[in-house]
Amino acid sequence: MRSIGTLFKRSIAFKAAVIISLSAMIAAAVGLGSGYFLGFRLLRNTIGQNYVKIVTLFANSIDRIITEEVNDVEGMAASLFWTENLEKYNLKYEKMNAESSENYFSDMDKKWKENSRDNPTVKEILEKPLSKRLRDLVNTDSNIVEIFITDAKGSLMASSGKTSDFYQADEEWWQCAFDGGKGKVCVEKIEFDESTGKWVLPIAIPMRKRSGEVIGVCKCVEDVERFASHLRDFKIGKTGHAALINAQGDILVHRNIKPLSRRFADKEVLKKFYGNNRQWGIIKSPHIHSGNIFVAYAKVMNPMLAGNQISWIVFVDQDMDEVFGPLSNLFFQLMVVTGIVVMINIVIGLLAGRFFTAPLKKLSAATKQITEGNWDYKFKIKTGDELEEMASSFGRMILSLKDKQTSLESAKNNLEKLSRSLEEKVLERTKELKASNDAAINVMKDLREAKKHLENALEVKSEFTSMVSHELRTPLTAIKEGINIVLDGTAGKINSEQKDFLDTAKRNVDRLARLINDVLDFQKLESGKIKFNMIPGDINEVVAETEKSMELAAKDKKLKLTVMLDKKIPKINFDRDGIIQVLTNLINNAIKFTDKGGIVITTSCDPKNNAVLVSIKDTGRGIKKEDLPRLFQRFEQLEKGKQRKTGGTGLGLVISKEIIRRHNGKIWAESGLGQGATFSFVLPVNERRLCR
Repeated sequence: MRSIGTLFKRSIAFKAAVIISLSAMIAAAVGLGSGYFLGFRLLRNTIGQNYVKIVTLFANSIDRIITEEVNDVEGMAASLFWTENLEKYNLKYEKMNAESSENYFSDMDKKWKENSRDNPTVKEILEKPLSKRLRDLVNTDSNIVEIFITDAKGSLMASSGKTSDFYQADEEWWQCAFDGGKGKVCVEKIEFDESTGKWVLPIAIPMRKRSGEVIGVCKCVEDVERFASHLRDFKIGKTGHAALINAQGDILVHRNIKPLSRRFADKEVLKKFYGNNRQWGIIKSPHIHSGNIFVAYAKVMNPMLAGNQISWIVFVDQDMDEVFGPLSNLFFQLMVVTGIVVMINIVIGLLAGRFFTAPLKKLSAATKQITEGNWDYKFKIKTGDELEEMASSFGRMILSLKDKQTSLESAKNNLEKLSRSLEEKVLERTKELKASNDAAINVMKDLREAKKHLENALEVKSEFTSMVSHELRTPLTAIKEGINIVLDGTAGKINSEQKDFLDTAKRNVDRLARLINDVLDFQKLESGKIKFNMIPGDINEVVAETEKSMELAAKDKKLKLTVMLDKKIPKINFDRDGIIQVLTNLINNAIKFTDKGGIVITTSCDPKNNAVLVSIKDTGRGIKKEDLPRLFQRFEQLEKGKQRKTGGTGLGLVISKEIIRRHNGKIWAESGLGQGATFSFVLPVNERRLCR
């Protein structure tokens, strides 16, 4: 009996069976692997999207509940019965001065804490008609744990029960809601109320007269377990739950977990997870499960929570093993079925191999005879298929080989000669290439050295420019102060001729200071040292402020300065000082180069690019169209020699262009000689807003 190794070496049938089986196994492995991967991905995406829908519904419900509770309390606080009682209660302070008021609060606070509910002082407040109505409200509304009202000074006016303190004005919630007499809704963080033994959400609402004046504060304490019961009772499978957490990851509401007693996950893990725009994913080693969990989240977008710096996030979590258990079972079943299919393929491969090997053995015997020199060996294969055609072709090939053997010998000799000739040419070409390569290496070395020298020169130039500009500032400041002292008569009286000389000197010193500042600003921008403070702002406000600062310069030249602002443009992110510098430079240039007429400054929306457009149009001498490309180049002066009527470094527009570029905007000029000039720039609008 032949061994397996011998069988594999000699038997085509065995090889065919192995190849077919391997092909089936590879196809099955690829199919199972891709199927599992695609199935896992599809299931994960589907579950993630469904979980996001669930948490979004939960987040919206929490938002709606908070809003409804606040609206309910605001509605009750606006009741005429409540406000009239509170107005009357506030009248007692008209006869008290500050000292007597303070003594009253101290005395009442002490009595309130020391005495029980049956004490006449305590009973007087708790038995008021308004207090009884508040008590009925707590008994009928299961969401409310406690509700009480304080007057405009912070003392207790009516309450559903005995509070811990009589005087409340020193509490943060009261100060937040009263807001210095302006009044605002104040939602506090979830806390544990010792008097009721419940976790509560305090809400403080300012109470107002019909005129809008704040006359007191109403505090309503909501039961967290009540208004978030739908979160606590939610369950998916055996391990799936819903949770409400705060920004630090502390659990506020979760099935069978005490609020603020545990964390949902580490803060760093959550911070990394929040960067996932899908709102779902897998968290490793959380605090509430033993293994990895599949989670989805949604933030509670409630303006009252946000206004009080409170951030709540709703999570739905479930163990990974439970989520993807059905897919693992399906994968195991597919593997069993694949194994059975592979065994069937092995049997089919053996039978197919034996069927094809019979004619191949005949062809093998014929090949052996011809190899031994028997070129006239005859053989026939009758299968009626491609094997018979191959045998006939093989016979014709033998006859052709006999005829071509002689010609092959001749071709062999010719090839040897050609090979020797090619070797000589290759050797010669190699030497030439080596010489060229050495020359190229030397050129590259020279280029690197030149680049290094150029970089050093640029660095030295930058440092020299910065040093010279800084060093010039100090003596210029001293000269400027000296001229000002002489001009204002501090150093003694001067005549008109001396004053004219000093005015000329002062103007030139100011001009030189501006030139140095331009060079320094350009140097800082070029080196990236200037940092921009990008915050939301109103571009119209900045344009109006800049126009006011330039009015005097325009009046000196008898020019009309007009501002046309589009009131509908949205707020955008920009650096206020940088944009003021750009506007000042453009308006100043327009005044310089305009002898009569005026300048019009406009703001408008650019819907095509979702940007805000600012334009400064003058009626000056204009710019040649061929000179427009040079406007924003360094140290460019379009007027040369005697034609030049205004001074400058040629850096103003370059600095403006760099500032706008750093804002991701664009600046350009439109003009023609004698047609005036229009300088415009656009600043992008934030993604969530649209410029219409």
